[in-house]
Amino acid sequence: MGERAALLADIADALSHFPDAVEVGADHISFANRRVDSDEWMDLRNIATMVHTWREQRAGVDEMWRAMSVEERAGMIEPPAMGGVDISRAWV
Repeated sequence: MGERAALLADIADALSHFPDAVEVGADHISFANRRVDSDEWMDLRNIATMVHTWREQRAGVDEMWRAMSVEERAGMIEPPAMGGVDISRAWV
């Protein structure tokens, strides 16, 4: 999901800052030596599915963390709060 978010951010930046350098075709977008074909592109349903899957997996991580004993947790870093504000500990 992180790769998709980075791709969306790159495309948004290119369209915002260098719109003349972006080639938008019927089946692709090209910018900064990068070509994104329509089969690589995602629709909102795919994004929703990825987010749902991520949330399910994250819930599993949280459940495992809660099930661990204090001894098992020793020396480990607690997962950041979901949607955590500390970006230095973000999980991708």
